[in-house]
Amino acid sequence: MDELKKTIFKQHLKEIAKRLLRICFRKTEKSIEAKIDGADVVSFDLYDTLICRESGRPQAVFYKLGENAEQKQNSVDKDTFVFGRISAERKARSENGKEEITLFQIYNNMEFIPQKEKLEAIKLEEQMEEADAITLETGKRLYEYALRNHKKIIITSDMYLSGNVIKRILEKNNYSGYEEIYLSSERKDSKATGKLFERIKIDNPKCRVLHIGDNVRTDLFNARRNGISAVII
Repeated sequence: MDELKKTIFKQHLKEIAKRLLRICFRKTEKSIEAKIDGADVVSFDLYDTLICRESGRPQAVFYKLGENAEQKQNSVDKDTFVFGRISAERKARSENGKEEITLFQIYNNMEFIPQKEKLEAIKLEEQMEEADAITLETGKRLYEYALRNHKKIIITSDMYLSGNVIKRILEKNNYSGYEEIYLSSERKDSKATGKLFERIKIDNPKCRVLHIGDNVRTDLFNARRNGISAVII
């Protein structure tokens, strides 16, 4: 499917651009530890900061889901599922009046999946995301450093997965001791607009907040625009 290849290729180019930009702004582990020393509250991004997908990209999970759908339904092949999943997320975002969407909203736009099977499909995607999540060692060391130094730790993520799924992913990767999760799918504010950082500032008045993440635009620039110190890992 040519359209699917074009879509995935464009997303791949965006990922490469983000990684190259990240290299330019990335700080050393020691320098980030020094920043943690000066903070009262340490906010950690989740994906590509504390954890990553073992398969590499979200599309790899979509392909596994597509293979499962292909085995169950003769009418849906793997490529159709993957393209449909990517398109459904794009459509859900364009139609949504809030800053973030949920997995339920995405699957509501996947018309090729029978309604009675959507809950099962959502559960399967959640399970695959949990299984695919592995610890990033640099993020883990910085997280443990913040814990040892008695910092208040929060998790801040733009993600369509539910809070319960995120909690299970954190538990699986032995992340404990955090006080709160600021999740865009549940708060309906996002790092992408900066409003999630505004909320963190309001909830932590007079505190020195440090945010640690991997995305230069959302984790670095948007945090700083909202008065939060930030570094790229």
